[in-house]
Parts: sequence; structure tokens; C-alpha cells
Amino acid sequence: MDNNNTGYFGGVANGVISTDVNTNYVHHVPVENRIDGGDSSEPGPSDICIRDRIVTYDTDTQAVDIDVVAADDRTIKTPITELDIFLAGILVTDAINARHGYFKHGENELRLYYLYHHWILRWIIYFFIAIILSLALFEYPAATDVMLPYWSTMMLELVCIAAFIGRLVHSKLFTSGVIWWSDWKNLTVIIAIALTFVDMVLYIVFTENGIYMVRWSRLFRPLYLINITHNRQMRRAFRNIRRTLPDICVVLILYLLLVALFALMALKMFENRNLKHRSGEPYMSDYWDNYYALYIYVTTANSPDVMMPAYDHNYWFCLFFIAYLIICYYIFMSVILAVIYNNYRKHLKTEVKKSVFQRRRLLSKAFNILKVKINGCFVCTMGHFQAIMKHVCPKASPDRINLLWNVLDELDNKYIKKKEFLKLYDLLNVPLLEEKDQKTFLERTVPSFYLSRPSLFIQRMVVHKAFHWVFDALIIINAVFIAFSIEESEWFFLTIFSIEIFLKLYTMGHKEFFRRAWNM
Repeated sequence: MDNNNTGYFGGVANGVISTDVNTNYVHHVPVENRIDGGDSSEPGPSDICIRDRIVTYDTDTQAVDIDVVAADDRTIKTPITELDIFLAGILVTDAINARHGYFKHGENELRLYYLYHHWILRWIIYFFIAIILSLALFEYPAATDVMLPYWSTMMLELVCIAAFIGRLVHSKLFTSGVIWWSDWKNLTVIIAIALTFVDMVLYIVFTENGIYMVRWSRLFRPLYLINITHNRQMRRAFRNIRRTLPDICVVLILYLLLVALFALMALKMFENRNLKHRSGEPYMSDYWDNYYALYIYVTTANSPDVMMPAYDHNYWFCLFFIAYLIICYYIFMSVILAVIYNNYRKHLKTEVKKSVFQRRRLLSKAFNILKVKINGCFVCTMGHFQAIMKHVCPKASPDRINLLWNVLDELDNKYIKKKEFLKLYDLLNVPLLEEKDQKTFLERTVPSFYLSRPSLFIQRMVVHKAFHWVFDALIIINAVFIAFSIEESEWFFLTIFSIEIFLKLYTMGHKEFFRRAWNM
């Protein structure tokens, strides 16, 4: 069970849980429930009531989940509130988008959380990140023709920082204080902003007094991109790299020690032979120069120059460098690559397992909000399912929602159990095309013209393989004409390719046309 369930799911406290290590189980447990949503202040006599809650323990993940709705409170005749539907829809959406789902469950907090993840606000914050990352192109010591006064770039930077602060404040409004302050993403952004303000003040003071100074806070600007809420894949990659590094340190240290051994051998073999480089410098007479040269030799960047003085002196010395390449390059580099790959894959699997468990946890909580008791079993009815799907897929048609329901409700019971409800994430990832989505604009507006015999003939011609072969051949011919600088043919090919674009747009429609990368 998450440590934060008390603050987020009804303030459950003082529950007694019996354990069974062999099987998964569900128990009814009397607990104290705060009606006010789990505020940290001391509750009054009217704030506490004793109710039955369902406590579920999963032996595979060792997770304990406390139901957010009293077990025996809701039946099929009990109406569900719009706020519960909204909350369940947000939880399902979070499961689909791999979000953590930690937020307060008040009505205002839910609406703030929903607004926080709106695509408009998300792209606005990306816009400000792009601006603050591009400021380095216009700041000193940038090229003179594009460099801007420091006060102008600082003003832009302050606007971007104000947007980041607003984003932080927005997230604080719907997140519990303990959770918000324990999130390293928020702390990292706060520290970066604080150091940026310090750097600005120092830069202004030093610059106005004629003292040269570099804006060192530029180093922290990529942190805004990494720690933005929606860049989970980037943070996951950094976490996997960080966790992989300790595992490869042993092999890497062994490799560096082997290079050190060969550097020592080279020193003892060549230091007294008075060999010279072509530049006249002594050859292999300094240990650290030997180490650096052999380290570079693994990349073959200085091959065969590094061994030529020794080879010119005695060609049998090439065996030393051949042995070094076989051991350090062909063997150890392969071992290091295998260790990196295996450990990165192991940590990536762990991340995927956590992500899957997180999705199941959120879907379970959404089910617990929607469930009703029918024939002694907790199920989700068709009406509740259709209600949350309006929040999860607002653009989906009723036919599509009914199709999803029919896939989950295989027995046509008009309800689904938790096992079927947890398949919702996988089902929503299956691409579905409705008939109306496949119709082009002309087919919807003027079907009699678009579906006429001449129009259908043009459409069959465009989708035929011969049509693509002809224009592929024309592309090759056009390249030949360009190579021989035959400029008179430009208008011919421009006209032909324009006709091709028009015919494809007419046949496919604009959505399908621009979806294909080749057309772009």
C-alpha cells in the first residue's frame, strides 16, 4: 500500500489487517474514516464514523489496497455521483498515460488536476522550455551578429521562469504537501530557479562594474526539460543509465587496469631503445603518455601510427600491439558492451513491471469507485462504464464505446468484474477505425459525386501499384535530369508531381495523405 493512501483515499486509519502469505485475499475491516478527506488537523466528534472497508492484499506485489468506497454501501440501485465518475475517469486516464495518480480528491483539486494535464498548457510549457534553451544562442559569448543585450535575454529568461513557477504552484494546489515536497522533480526545478536568480544578480553586479563573468546557470537549463511532468521516458532513460553504471564499474575498472598493465609493459620495452616519433619526440618514454596513447589505440583513432616507430625498429614488436588489440578491443570491449546491455535491459524490465503495476493500481482504484454489488460480487455496470468513457475518450462515438463494452462483457451479463475491467488499458491501446473516420471530406459532403463511376475509376487507378511504379520511375528520371542540369524539364516534372499530390489528396483525404511520411 502506498504511504500516501491516508491523505488521498478518505483518510483511512487504525485498520487491522490479517495476513495470509499463501493466497490473495479480501477482508472487510472496520476502520475510522474521516469524512473531511483526511485533513491532518484533529477531527471533531462529527468527523469520524465507523464503516466497513475492503482491504485487498496481493501476494505477488505485496501491495495492500484499501477500497475507497464502503463495501456494503453501494448496490445497483444506489446512484453514483458525477464527482465519482469524474474521479474514476481521471484514474483511468492516468493509467493510460502512465501517470502516478497522486492528487487530492476534492472537486476543485480534481478540476485543477484535469486542467494541469490539458494539452494546451502542456504545449505552452514546452514553448517556454524551447525559449529558455535557445537563449544560449543569443547570449555572450555568442556570435556578434546575433548576440543580444544581456538585459533582453534576462527578461525572456524571467518570463520563462515565471511560467515554470506557475506550473509548480499549479501542481501544489492539487497535491498533498508531503507528496509535493518529496518529489525530486519539484525540488530540482526549485533549486535550478534559485541558482538562476543568484547567477543573474552576480552577473548584473559584475558586468556593470566591468568584470568579465560567464552565466554558469546555463548548465541547469536542461533540467527544466528533464524534470517536466510529461517527460517520463527521458527520466526513465536517465534512471536506467544511473542504475546501470554501478553494475559496469567492476568491468570498466578491470579494463582500465589492463590498459595500465600494457602501458607499463610498453614503457619497459621501449624506454631504453631511444626510439623517436616522426616529429622527433621520444617514443613510449613516459608512462602516462603511454597510457593515453594505448587508451586511444582501443578506438583505433591513432592506428597504426602508435606502433610504427617500434615496427620500424623490429617488426616482431607488432605482436605486442596485436595482442593488445585482441585483448582490449575485441574481447574486453565486447564484454563491456554485453554487461551494459544486459544490465540496462534488466533495469528496463524493472521499470516496465513498475509501470504495469502502477496502471493496474489505478484501474483497480477506478473500479472500486464504480463497483456495485450484484449477487454477492462487486462489478461495474454498463451505465457506469459508459459514463467514465465519456471522460476518458470524449471524442469516441457511442458505437465505439459499445464495442469496447462488448469485448469486455463476453457473457453479455450487462456488467463486468474487476478482472475484465483491468483489461481496459490493453483494449484502449488497440487502434480502431470507425467508418466515419475512413470517409474523406468529399465522401461525407458530396457522396453522389465522390462515389460516381468516373470518381471510383480515378480512385482505383491511384491505389493501384502501377500508379506508384510510374511515379517512382519519374522521380528517378527527374534525378537524372537534375544531375545533367537539364533545367527545361523542371516545369514538366513540377506539373506531373502536382497532379500526383492532387490525385492522392482526392483519393485518400487529407488525414491519410499527411499521415504517410513518404507524401511529406
